[in-house]
Amino acid sequence: MKARHLGMIAVSVASIFLASCNQEAGISDQQVSDYIKIQIPPYLTVKSVTLQRLTAASQGVSVVQTYNFKLAGAPEEPLFVSASFDSIPERDLISKGFKETSAGNQLLEGGRNDLKGLDQIQYLKQANQPSDTITIYGTVGARKMVDKVDFGGFSVASGLENLGKPKGSFPPTSLIVGSAAYNEVLDGVVRAQNAELAKIRAAEQDKRVSDAAMLAAKQADDAKRKRELLAATAAGAHYRGTWFIRSSSKIIDLEFTDQEMDGRILRAKFTLPDDPSQALEYEGYLEPISSPK
Repeated sequence: MKARHLGMIAVSVASIFLASCNQEAGISDQQVSDYIKIQIPPYLTVKSVTLQRLTAASQGVSVVQTYNFKLAGAPEEPLFVSASFDSIPERDLISKGFKETSAGNQLLEGGRNDLKGLDQIQYLKQANQPSDTITIYGTVGARKMVDKVDFGGFSVASGLENLGKPKGSFPPTSLIVGSAAYNEVLDGVVRAQNAELAKIRAAEQDKRVSDAAMLAAKQADDAKRKRELLAATAAGAHYRGTWFIRSSSKIIDLEFTDQEMDGRILRAKFTLPDDPSQALEYEGYLEPISSPK
């Protein structure tokens, strides 16, 4: 009886030892594959999973089986990544006719190159399409715990670095580079700038016309005043006035005797009617004519 009891203990210990050393035998490749599939982005359709079983390692009373894996999948829809404004969108905007600010070009200064918020929009460019095959490499660990399998240590070595995201993952105001909506927004900004520049050019033309008209009017007025002055100082023109000296006054005559070189030389004589012997002759010129502003 004692020998039979010892034999049963020996068999039980051996069974426990075998179960501990062969837990990986209770883990199927399908279980590992199913776990890997739920770890990758949900917008990828898995085509295949290839496993490479590595040497099992003991962790206390458990045995952890590590797997290398290779997963092949394809996007369920086009995937996108962000694109900065100063890359493709800015170049496209300029190619459509948008004029950049230029330090010496006053037509475009003073906020006239308003981007209308284009530099605040999130732009997307397509990174993957449904026909692309995405290959992901990584590792995962698994261990059998009585009647279930625990997984851990999942990591991706490569394959996700160039993977985009669905359009719905980005703000609704984002624009896909090259799309109809994208081109319409850029065209609208170019049209707005062209309209603003047209107004500026029209205003500048109106100012040029107005300035030319004012200049012509001033020149005509100056010419009229000069003719009047030349007529007033022509040889033979005679004027009489009063010359005040302290508390007394005398009548004085001014007579222009000569005019040369379009008024650049004038000769005149002052005389006193009461004393004709008192005469003074002067030579001068007309000041440049300029009408008041």
